Amino acid sequence: MLINSGYLDIQKNYSEMKSERLNLRHLRAFKAVCDTGSLSQAARVSHLSQPAITQGLAKLTKSVGSDLFIRSARGVTPTEAAHVLNQRVTRAFDILTRASTRTTARSQNPIAMVTMTQLRALIAVDIHRNFTLAAAHLGISQPSLYRSAKDIEAIWQQPFYVKTQRGIILSDIAERIARAAQLFLAELNQGLDDIAVLNGTSSVALNIACLPLSRGAILPQALNQITAKFPSLQIHVIESPFDDMLRDLRLGRVDFIIGALRDTLAVDDIVQTPLFMDRLGVYCAVDHPLAKASQVKRDDVLAYDWIVARSGTPTRDFFDRFFASKPHHPGKALIETGSSVLVRGLLNESQKLAMISQTQMHDDLVAGRVARLDISLTDAPRTIGVITRKDWAPNRIQKCFIDILHDRKS
Repeated sequence: MLINSGYLDIQKNYSEMKSERLNLRHLRAFKAVCDTGSLSQAARVSHLSQPAITQGLAKLTKSVGSDLFIRSARGVTPTEAAHVLNQRVTRAFDILTRASTRTTARSQNPIAMVTMTQLRALIAVDIHRNFTLAAAHLGISQPSLYRSAKDIEAIWQQPFYVKTQRGIILSDIAERIARAAQLFLAELNQGLDDIAVLNGTSSVALNIACLPLSRGAILPQALNQITAKFPSLQIHVIESPFDDMLRDLRLGRVDFIIGALRDTLAVDDIVQTPLFMDRLGVYCAVDHPLAKASQVKRDDVLAYDWIVARSGTPTRDFFDRFFASKPHHPGKALIETGSSVLVRGLLNESQKLAMISQTQMHDDLVAGRVARLDISLTDAPRTIGVITRKDWAPNRIQKCFIDILHDRKS
């Protein structure tokens, strides 16, 4: 078991995708064999020779680490691994095709011509906004990167790269293709993980983006349960601002987000699934002057320094509204954090107050490490849940983890 926690390194996460080692020509040949059930027919529809199809399948079999077809006198029969992989390959190419049909590509079928090297080059340029940095990231020479980047531009016969003072940015068409390419790689990676699970290795990874509430409230127990079921599982817990998490989710860099759901989102490709309801509380040290007081009023807490959530979060928005009508709005010595561990440490060493989730502080309250003030907040319950892409198809381990979260919601 390997658990990493911290901010998501986009470049590292992208470069470690196992799907990058796959060859698109081999994947097209594989899909053709699955669709036609015949090597000869697959060769005709792919415009390749039968030996080329056979050679491509052999290399793909080695790449995925599992037999894909059983040959007999009657032809070729897909294995269970082939059926699993074909579902992901089909989904992956559909993502690229949908993105391409929304462009004005002058080529008749650009998806049939693009290569993995070209897709990787496009994504790297999008991330780094510089050909030299993109080449260094991919571990290739700058001329090689530039050639691949221009080759994919030539396939679409449209301008892909725009020079600005901030560096190279992608045109609208190129940006759409780059986003689809990242989802394409993520879907293929899911296929490789599906096969690993099928083979019983479970040497796959969960990429979980978690908002502050989930880190101490629901995530530890869920992680303990999933790693007990799958001891070889690698888990990457990503902590970053919500907008960054949402972007990475939509690009397939993380599997899902756990935390407080948003009332509205400006995108329509995301699904929010509730788990349970939560409310806010005001917490202090157990020996705080207000700890034993009953019916604490807003005026009673104005003189104290506060520990608050980051600006732009639902908790911080409520904090600002709660004191908005007071002439002496708490504004001095505000400490912004979403860590319950840090909150507890700060409270115990001072007379500060903290407005934070009741679920997040539940264990500390029960253990007597903090106290909750008897103050009416009149906050609306917040919905805690899981955020996923609308078209996301979880593998067995991901589905198991989601089920664990739902089982714990009560």
